[in-house]
Amino acid sequence: MVQMSFLDQVIENTGRGASVISEQHDGSQINWAAGLSDPGEMIRCGYMPEARRLEGESDEDYQKRLLSMDMPAILGAERFGKLLEAAQMRARLAKTRGGRISMFSAIVPPWHGLGTLIDQAATSKEALEFAGLADWDLKKVEQYIDFNDKRLKTGMYAVVRGDKGVVLGSVGKRYQILSNEASFDFLDSVVDGQETRYETAGAIGEGEKVWMLAKMPSASFDVVGGDTVDSYIMFATSHDGSQAVTCFPCSERVVCANTYRNAMNRRRGAGITIRHTTNLDNKVRAAKHALGLAKESCEAFAETARTLAGKPMSNPDALFTMVLDDIVDVTIAETKVTGANINGREVLDAIMSIRDVEERQKSEERLAKAKERRASLLDQIVETYHNERCNGMPGLQGTAWAAVNAVSEAVQHDGMFRYRGTERERRESHFESVMTGRAQELTQLAVELAMKA
Repeated sequence: MVQMSFLDQVIENTGRGASVISEQHDGSQINWAAGLSDPGEMIRCGYMPEARRLEGESDEDYQKRLLSMDMPAILGAERFGKLLEAAQMRARLAKTRGGRISMFSAIVPPWHGLGTLIDQAATSKEALEFAGLADWDLKKVEQYIDFNDKRLKTGMYAVVRGDKGVVLGSVGKRYQILSNEASFDFLDSVVDGQETRYETAGAIGEGEKVWMLAKMPSASFDVVGGDTVDSYIMFATSHDGSQAVTCFPCSERVVCANTYRNAMNRRRGAGITIRHTTNLDNKVRAAKHALGLAKESCEAFAETARTLAGKPMSNPDALFTMVLDDIVDVTIAETKVTGANINGREVLDAIMSIRDVEERQKSEERLAKAKERRASLLDQIVETYHNERCNGMPGLQGTAWAAVNAVSEAVQHDGMFRYRGTERERRESHFESVMTGRAQELTQLAVELAMKA
């Protein structure tokens, strides 16, 4: 049976509304095996050696094997609870007042198995309902403090989600609330000339952050047969004052479920950022212009991807170690530690030049930690490179494109970077890193290095 493409299914289903394929709104039923497929994360959560991915083992086979091992009995309640909690925190999806998961996905099930799965891309009206984003009744409420028996204004306002009665964040006087309905209206206006269709949308936490993903018209391309890069317009906003409204293109490798966020140009000229103190309606024209630039950039990136797919890479480890130079940033006695000199005479001489014994010892400890971290991160990327998703497709094995996708997937795991703050702040930082920040930049660096190799 020939599997229909995403676009073919949209065309076939045009004229009728989207239908629900399945729903799962119980967070304890999360697909923890899919959520914890990164060996580094598994080790931190307490997996046993026999639970590591086998060489050449596909995602599907790996997850089936994990689930067949009765991991709760093997690890015990406490350690298995950590696995479940880690998977839930990776998803960290909001819920509606009625307890439904605030997220939907069209056709392709999400890794966590939560939310609503529908049989075709949704209109904005359908997306609002399927994702549980409608009728939040967002309000800006002035904040006060009690001091010396007086009630004083703080000059700040709470953004309250009225349907659930929860405070999402604290903002200033000029902050303008952008409802979820208005967000969809904006993206509908940007992608005009045809009916906008949404592949996924949802909310994080209690609803502090909201996203929606619409297919970018006529911007998909094949790298090789069976390996398709689809392009989308991403709209993201926050209701807690932590993030501006952003609208930008991103790409996703549908075949390997590897989100390839905005890899074509680090968002240079390909997206817009809008402050919550600005009238969104006035930015539609700017967003349309950005979309036009994104299409041009996508065409250029298609040529880059095909070039990389046709380029054999006999020593991908060299590329991986150069990428790591931008992750493990250590300097000793004004000598930057890199993959080329970490075990060489230059760094040793730099340490020996330090006269203070205590400072020299600290430098030696920093170097040892740098070596340990580099080795661990390199193991993660190499293991990702050898899995079926990145290097298992005929026509891509041993190519520069497979190496780039190994970096792209590896840097998206939240064990690759060290984020500061509370658990919530670290998760939000990881989300933003994958979307527009450090993780995305390193993917682009891998593309540039692979092109030069």
